[in-house]
Amino acid sequence: MEPQSAPQGEIDASTDAAGDSFFDGVAEYDTTPPPGPPQPDAARERDNGIGFNALAEAAPDAIVCGDAYGRITYWNRAAEEDFGYTSAEAVGQPLTLIIPERFRHLHEDGMERYLATGKPKIIGRPVELAGLRKDGTEFPVELSIGTWTSYGEVQFTAILRNIDDRRSDELARSALGAIVETSDDAITGLSLEGEITSWNRGAGRLYGYSESEVLNKPISILVPEDRPDEVTEYLEAVRYGECVEHLETVRIRKDGKPVHVSLTVSPIHDSRGDVVGASVVARDISDRRRQDRYRAAQHAGATAMAEASEPGEAAADVLRAIGEGIEWDFGGVWEASEDGATLVCRATWTNHDLEGRRVGPYEEGEVFELPESGGERRRVPRWIEDLPQSGLPGCGEDALDHALKTAIWLPISAGPVAFGAIQIFSREPMLEDDEMLQPMQALAAQLGHFIERKRAERESERLKDEFFALISHELRTPLTSILGYTELLAEMESENLSEQGRGFVEVIDRNAKREMRLVRDLLLLVRMEAGTFTIESASADLPAIVAEAVEAARPRAAEQGVELVANTESVPPCGADPHRLAQVVDNLLSNAIKFTPDGGSVEARLTSRDGVALMEVQDSGMGIPPDEQDKLFDRMYRASAAADRHIAGVGLGLTIVKGIVEAHGGKVGLTSEVGEGTTFFVELPLRPPVTRPDADGGEEAPG
Repeated sequence: MEPQSAPQGEIDASTDAAGDSFFDGVAEYDTTPPPGPPQPDAARERDNGIGFNALAEAAPDAIVCGDAYGRITYWNRAAEEDFGYTSAEAVGQPLTLIIPERFRHLHEDGMERYLATGKPKIIGRPVELAGLRKDGTEFPVELSIGTWTSYGEVQFTAILRNIDDRRSDELARSALGAIVETSDDAITGLSLEGEITSWNRGAGRLYGYSESEVLNKPISILVPEDRPDEVTEYLEAVRYGECVEHLETVRIRKDGKPVHVSLTVSPIHDSRGDVVGASVVARDISDRRRQDRYRAAQHAGATAMAEASEPGEAAADVLRAIGEGIEWDFGGVWEASEDGATLVCRATWTNHDLEGRRVGPYEEGEVFELPESGGERRRVPRWIEDLPQSGLPGCGEDALDHALKTAIWLPISAGPVAFGAIQIFSREPMLEDDEMLQPMQALAAQLGHFIERKRAERESERLKDEFFALISHELRTPLTSILGYTELLAEMESENLSEQGRGFVEVIDRNAKREMRLVRDLLLLVRMEAGTFTIESASADLPAIVAEAVEAARPRAAEQGVELVANTESVPPCGADPHRLAQVVDNLLSNAIKFTPDGGSVEARLTSRDGVALMEVQDSGMGIPPDEQDKLFDRMYRASAAADRHIAGVGLGLTIVKGIVEAHGGKVGLTSEVGEGTTFFVELPLRPPVTRPDADGGEEAPG
């Protein structure tokens, strides 16, 4: 049988072991054949479980005895299990029975050499050999041989231990060691006291230390000062056999730079199962965190634009989102003049709490005169490493004075129109990073489209206001004339008009008055949005205002088959504009009646509590979908139900109601459920009526 020499587990022969055999080591050789070996079952019976056989049968290793002729004389149960032969099959057979055929000549040569020299070679020391099973398969064994004499004959006892599992374990450990050593992750072994006991190449790459620099050093050399208890906490968990998984933290490299890692800490057990140390696997997550920051910056910037009402507010929020997202140091938003000759700083941001100190090369409100050259370059996103040569704001000597090393320039534009730029500075020299530049560029472009949209909306509103004012004034004059002549015609020619003619005059008067109300609403809306609308405060009797509005609306309600009810409590007079509050109630009642089908009901209520008057108009109409309720008070907005059912209106009534109520310091709102109806409510503060001195020096309330 041949020694096992290759640690990879291959069974091979070596020149040093070419003559090794179970019999290579007999001091003297007697060629007289010994008596034949006893049959195994008889031998086991005679032994009675007391002597050699009993011990051998209980042994976990294969025990094979042989004589000087190379014949097997004993074969225990473990040998049967390992080699597959029963004792009856093996005893009496040559020992080559369990030697691979390609190595049998080596065994025979070894026997011949031993017979010639009588010098032992492997007796007394264990060797690794290849064994052959009955089914023809081979497996590694560790062989130990002893000699003894019986009836003057040298006998041999071989103990063969199956080391297949051990070899597999060694291979597994070898493979595991190779995996650990070549892993991209940093894998570190620690004692329970926190000292480094092993250090793979990945750890060297991640942290910058060689193995010799850190072995037997405390792992705390990698831990930031602001995390003193982190190692103690996870080692305490390991002592109790627990694992710490995916702990995201920061470690300090040899060069002093922080690196973000995800740690998995596992206990290391000895052969008895006791925890003797810890294995720490660290994965560099800097790239992932950087990508997360970029995505978070994009999301924060997009959210800011969605919530901002003005371009300046949105630009400042996007600047902050970008600066915090890429973790740089200073930045500003520049707005371009209409002629493109200058830039004005509209907002600044800093990543440091340095109130009262100038933290960057410019401040809000500063103006930068643009050189004539380089105009096209200012429209392109740029990564700037040589600041003074860029020709951009803040990149001259002031930037160097503030220790700024790198900048990025993100134009804010929409198509060919340039609105300005976002500029961010870092105090560290940074290599160009397209993965960061591209999403930030996209965010700046999105801001450009936001500004373009807002400018277009403002221009549209301006034109709409001008149109309303123009149309209102142009319509008011002819309508006034129509109403005047209609009134004269009705008075002066009433006797000459037929019944049909008088009906025609009434139609003209009614429709002209309707159009005049619309013109007045348009003019009122223009004043509200221009900020010139005011109320004329006097003593307002709210119960009377509600009652009069209900009575005025009864004919229209009856015409549509709607029951109209008033339910008012006593409310003291308050300082308000009675005419405008009547307009509020009129509009709410008109809306409720229009949207309530035949057979429905509308109720007007007035109550007061804690100095606040509450007016409500409730209908049993079709209700308003939730996604439309916030838009009802917008100018010119009409609910879908109005369009579907061809209900007349232009969408100004509720806008005017809101303007009047807010001018009184009140609040208007609604609750609604589709198919159940709607309730509009108005809350007004009950201020005391305004008084003024009369001619006699007393006081009187305006009437």
